[in-house]
Amino acid sequence: MKEQAEEVATVERAAAMPVWEQIWATIDEQCREFSSPAAGNDPLPWLDPFLRNYDWRPYEAADRAGAKTSSRNVSGGTNGTPLRVGNGVGKGHAAEGSRAIEAAIQAAQPAQAARAAVGTVPAHRPGRAKKHSRILRVPVRVWQSVQYGMLRWAYPRDPDHLSGNAYQNRSKMEALLGADVFERLRDKIVIDFGCGYGDQTIEIARRGAKLAIGLDIREEVLGNAREKAVGDPRVVFMTPERCPQRAADYVISLDSFEHFANPAMMLEQMYTLLGPGGVLLSSFGPPWRHPLGGHTFSVFPWAHLLMNQGSLCRWYNRTLNKTNGREIMRFEEVSGGLNRMTIARFRALVAASRFSEASVTPVPIRKLRYFHNPLTREFTTAVMKCELKK
Repeated sequence: MKEQAEEVATVERAAAMPVWEQIWATIDEQCREFSSPAAGNDPLPWLDPFLRNYDWRPYEAADRAGAKTSSRNVSGGTNGTPLRVGNGVGKGHAAEGSRAIEAAIQAAQPAQAARAAVGTVPAHRPGRAKKHSRILRVPVRVWQSVQYGMLRWAYPRDPDHLSGNAYQNRSKMEALLGADVFERLRDKIVIDFGCGYGDQTIEIARRGAKLAIGLDIREEVLGNAREKAVGDPRVVFMTPERCPQRAADYVISLDSFEHFANPAMMLEQMYTLLGPGGVLLSSFGPPWRHPLGGHTFSVFPWAHLLMNQGSLCRWYNRTLNKTNGREIMRFEEVSGGLNRMTIARFRALVAASRFSEASVTPVPIRKLRYFHNPLTREFTTAVMKCELKK
């Protein structure tokens, strides 16, 4: 009987939620709701990495941190003994402790409900957190509507900051990959990864390449490109799955890595297309924290970081997306994609790839070049260039 009483007391301790924990639960619910893909909202977009990667509950934070989390004792064992979470041995031990706590909390619910029925324990009121969530949601929605009204008033049309006028009267490939790029591609088999309407692919062939292969997943775009290249046997357009592997000397990728839904998979696919000793030449920009890194959503410098995602998407739907019919709720859903690619993330992708040699160079914004350094380059880099060798 004594053991039973101890077990009930232990279960009740695990189920009881202090006031501070109720507050954190409410904040956690609100942040997860407004950061979820379904909601399409983001009240603090510049804190995205923090909100997405940190878990508010201490034992789940220990689960994530694994061996880095210091030792701590958390009550919740079935016999009153403490459970150790994040014991410094490894992530598996932390995860095991966290799962044990979750199991104890779940096991507590029926017992608590039963005791509440006879009046010995006050019933837990789960609706309280939802009530707090509804209260917190009101100012966020009001602020989102205010931002949307400001955007509609200040920018009734697309400001079109990234129109491509910088490459008028000169080759985009020479501007981004160097003046000697066509000399390097002469008499080589070259794949233009993400060729679009094929202008770049045709230029590669006409400037001396042995064979230029344009790859794109959109058949309607490839059809337009084939019409432009009629009569030139050195130009071929196809979808990636039809392209032979390990056949190319060079793979070219321009202004693509910030749009790929799965950039790591695309980088691996480029690797498989290259023959032994093949080279990937890539350039993309602007990166995510550039003043115009939000592309269409950067109606003014750093708008995509300073303003609410829901407000910007609503402005996009009403101003630029009138004929599409499908409204977007997140930046990633825009036509062409937008994956929030930062310099640090791209460097990590390259480091994790199978390429044997890598050269990654951030090119500064011309007017901010004197402020460009390792501390500021996320915000002052115009273009990322890289050369990767298989």
